[in-house]
Amino acid sequence: MSLRNRVFGTKLGQIAVLIAFAGVVIFAGWQYAVKEKYKSYVSYKMDADMRHFVDLLNTGDQIYSTILEEGAINSRQSFLLMYVHES
Repeated sequence: MSLRNRVFGTKLGQIAVLIAFAGVVIFAGWQYAVKEKYKSYVSYKMDADMRHFVDLLNTGDQIYSTILEEGAINSRQSFLLMYVHES
């Protein structure tokens, strides 16, 4: 009789295989849950960063439009542009 038949043929061997299988299933489910949480976190952070980026673009566009209309730049506009391009 082969080793495989002797191990799987006994009740203890069958129970050990079922426990190992259950452990693998539980571990896979846990890994999936962790992956989904991480994906949710990254999506949230990316959404926040994109919103901030769009706000900075709009602010910079407004400042540049004002500068072009006036033909001059003041210290406040200079500071705001420095902040926009630094972020």
